[in-house]
Amino acid sequence: MADDNSARGDTPGSSEPAADPSEPASERLPAEPGNSVPAGENSGAGEDAPAEDAPVEDAPVEKSFAEDIAGAEDFSQKALSERTRKAYRRAWSDFESYCEEVGKGPLPARPVTVAAYINSRARGRPTSRGAPKDRSGEGLAASTLEQRLAAIKYYHESGGLASPTDHPQVSRVMQGIRNDEERQEALPRTEAAPLVSSDLKQALEVLPGSGSAPPRSETAEYARWLRGRRDRALLLLGFATALRPRELTQVEKQHVTREVKGPNEGLIVHIPRSKADQIAEGQTVTALKNEANPTYCPVRALSRWRRAASIDEGPLFRGVRRDAAVLPDPISYRTLNRLVKRACRKAGLEPEGFSSAKKRRYSAHSLRAGHVTDASSRGAPDSALMLQTRHADPKTLRKYDRPAQQLEKSSSAFLGLYQEE
Repeated sequence: MADDNSARGDTPGSSEPAADPSEPASERLPAEPGNSVPAGENSGAGEDAPAEDAPVEDAPVEKSFAEDIAGAEDFSQKALSERTRKAYRRAWSDFESYCEEVGKGPLPARPVTVAAYINSRARGRPTSRGAPKDRSGEGLAASTLEQRLAAIKYYHESGGLASPTDHPQVSRVMQGIRNDEERQEALPRTEAAPLVSSDLKQALEVLPGSGSAPPRSETAEYARWLRGRRDRALLLLGFATALRPRELTQVEKQHVTREVKGPNEGLIVHIPRSKADQIAEGQTVTALKNEANPTYCPVRALSRWRRAASIDEGPLFRGVRRDAAVLPDPISYRTLNRLVKRACRKAGLEPEGFSSAKKRRYSAHSLRAGHVTDASSRGAPDSALMLQTRHADPKTLRKYDRPAQQLEKSSSAFLGLYQEE
C-alpha cells in the first residue's frame, strides 16, 4: 500500500484535530473534549474582535456570544461518557504512535494509513502499550479494532474532516479480519461463566457478615465483617437486577426506592446512564423481596449493609479500610471483579470450559450472565428478560443464555432416533 503526505500540512504525532482555516477562531468549538479554550483567548480580542472604532454597545453582544460558545463547549464535552472519552484517547494515542513510526500523518489520515494500522494491530499488539511480551504476538480482537476505528472517526469528524474509516478500503480489511478463521482460532477467548442460583448460594456461604457484628475494638475482624455485609448485598443485588458490573458499582442511595405492587414487594433501581443509554434518558431495573428464603434476599441484604455502614446518601457500595472506616467513594469494577472471583474460588466452584481456546471464568459479569441463564432455564419469557437486562435485540440476549441451556429445547428430542417404536 502506498501513501503520500507531501501535499498535506499534517504533522505526525499531532493530537489536535484540524480546523477549517476559513472559520473565525472565536466560532470554533474544541474538537476533543477537555481541550478547553484558555482563559483570555477568543474573548473579544481575537481576529474577529470588534474594530477599535466599532460602537461600544457591541461589546455586550460579543460577551454574550462568547458565553454561548463556552456553554456549547461544556455540552460538547458531555456528548460522550468519561469512559468512552478515555478509551478514545487511548486508541488515538496508539494510532498516533503508529503513524509516527511509519512516517504518515494521523490527521487527516488517508484510508491506506488506517487500513495498514488495523492490519498491524490485528497481527500483533505493541508491548509499549503494556501487553506482556509472551502475548505481544496476539492481535487485538475485532471488537477492539472497531473501537479504534470509532476513535479515529471521532477525531476526524470533530475537526470537520471526512473520516477515512468509512472508505471501502478500510471496510474490506476489517471484514477480512472478522472472517479470518485461522486468526479467530488463535485468539484466546474468555467467557464469563454464569453464576446461577445454586452456585451463588455456595459463594454466599463462604462470606463473612452473616452473623452479629464483632466488637468494634476488634478492628480487623470488624472490618472483615463489614466487607462481608457489603459483598453479600453486592452479589445478591447484582444477581437479582442483572445490572452490568459498572452500573452496579455506581448505584447510589438516591437511585433506589422500595415499592409494593400487589403481592410483590421489592426495589426499583434507577440507572441515570448506561452503555445502552448514551443519551441518558434513564432506565430502571427491579429486585424482588425474597419471602421464600430471607437468607438470600437482596432487599434485606442491602438494608443490613446500609445500616452497618451508616450510609444515608451517596454511593451504596464503598470501600472498607483495614481500620473499619467506610470510604466515601464507590468501589471500582476491579474490586467487584476480585471479590466475585474470590468468593467463587473459596466456595470451590469450577466453571467448565469448552476448549483450550475458549475458556470460561467467573467474573463480575457472571452475576448478569447467571441471571439470564437461571431465569431462562426456569421458563422466563424473553420479554421479561429483555425488560430486566435492557437488551434491544433478542440475539444479544441469547448470548447470555449459555449453551448448556439449549439442551432443554434441543430439536434432537424430536428425531425418530429418540422415539420409542
